[in-house]
Amino acid sequence: MVVKTSLFELILALDTEEQKKFASFLASPYFNKGKSAPELSQLFQILVKYKIKEEGNSLDKDAMFRALFPGMPLVAGKVDKLLVELNRLIRSFLMAQRYFRPENEFQQHLDLGAALLEKGFEDRYRQLLANLQALQQDSPWRNEDFFEKQFRLEFATYEYESLYNKQKDDLNISNVIHNLDLYYHLHRLERLNHFLLQRKVANLATSDGIEFALNHYFLPEQYLQESSELLITYKIFLLLQKTDPTVEDFQELEGILKENEHRISKGKLEQFYVFLRNTCVLLINSGSEDLWGTLHRLQQDNLARGYLYLSGHQGQLSPSTVLNLVNVGLYVQNYDWVRAFLETHKERIQGDNESLDFYRLNSACHLFASGQYRQALDHIPAASGFVDYHLMARRLEIKCYYELKDDLLQYKLDAFRMYISRTSQKFLSGILRSQNADFINLLVQILQSAPGDKDRFQRLQARISGKKGVAERRWLLEKVAEEL
Repeated sequence: MVVKTSLFELILALDTEEQKKFASFLASPYFNKGKSAPELSQLFQILVKYKIKEEGNSLDKDAMFRALFPGMPLVAGKVDKLLVELNRLIRSFLMAQRYFRPENEFQQHLDLGAALLEKGFEDRYRQLLANLQALQQDSPWRNEDFFEKQFRLEFATYEYESLYNKQKDDLNISNVIHNLDLYYHLHRLERLNHFLLQRKVANLATSDGIEFALNHYFLPEQYLQESSELLITYKIFLLLQKTDPTVEDFQELEGILKENEHRISKGKLEQFYVFLRNTCVLLINSGSEDLWGTLHRLQQDNLARGYLYLSGHQGQLSPSTVLNLVNVGLYVQNYDWVRAFLETHKERIQGDNESLDFYRLNSACHLFASGQYRQALDHIPAASGFVDYHLMARRLEIKCYYELKDDLLQYKLDAFRMYISRTSQKFLSGILRSQNADFINLLVQILQSAPGDKDRFQRLQARISGKKGVAERRWLLEKVAEEL
């Protein structure tokens, strides 16, 4: 019989270091006890040896038995029992590994205190709680993690006081409720904000419970004064509920964030600034063109602070982040900054290939914006596996040929139209197809318009202005304006 169990899946998930730790775990008579302990350790090594055969050539149970008990007659169910026990042990190991992570140290101390109290060491227990209280007060942040820990600490004090109820105080209940409230509001608002963001990109059904939570939210003013993170999270909650946020809303949020950022951890600041930048983009797309400079300033600031770099990939940026930074920098005509940024990050774009296609296309965008159309064409990659980059490359190519009045323009337009209408059906969203199809159609209309026909160009200008989502909208408007 071939072994195919969840145990194999767990073993396959262990890296080399975890395999060594689990082998030590099995060697401990405290965890792996009983007369089958040696066989369980041996069985694990057998399974590790055969984990490379995950394609389907798993080890037969009979072969396992012969390896574990050489020379003995087969005993039905023997290997099955060992597999069940090994499965239990590996699950215990994984839970122990998780519990003893550094981030769980606070809870470990509370659990140790509970164990000490059970053994009658009351003085040690009180000292441990006092040490945790001092550790909490030294924390620079008043965030969700802080108030969760503080609630657990106050609750532990409440439980202890309840054992010796002298009927002289509130048993620490007021502190328990206070910190529970703050943790509750931070946790709840974070989830509600996530829901509101999700609702902006997906057609979500809103349950009665969510509807009530969104429309009947009460938050005591004093709590906002205790936690800068709660204050900003609440301001974001109010802003997300607005159908049409205003520039004043954005400016208020930016001001509060700037004023309180020294009280907020780096990880949370990164999240808040993502929201601030996205709000700025939303307002720009809604017509607040004067915010382009503000967005560029925000991006420069966040880049300098390291907020835009990929987690786990020190000093590297995603291709989409690079493209965004370049596009905004070029839009506000800060060409020197874009050039310097690209040279600094030439080999720091995550996933770029040996020919540095991501870097080359962004350089082509810079050259085009600087009026160096031939040089831009030399930098544009022939193709890209990243949809955004491929679409931008094809549009940039067309724009270069238009500016150069090159005979290849019509051929490139036809090829791009064919790609958008047929080739891309399987992997392009309807929105992307529409944005790029509109770009082609409007550019063709510009090309087919007679020079000097101001009425037609005015109609085209109005048509392009009305299509907020069309790709290369600003450039198209510039081309029409040149004919007016």
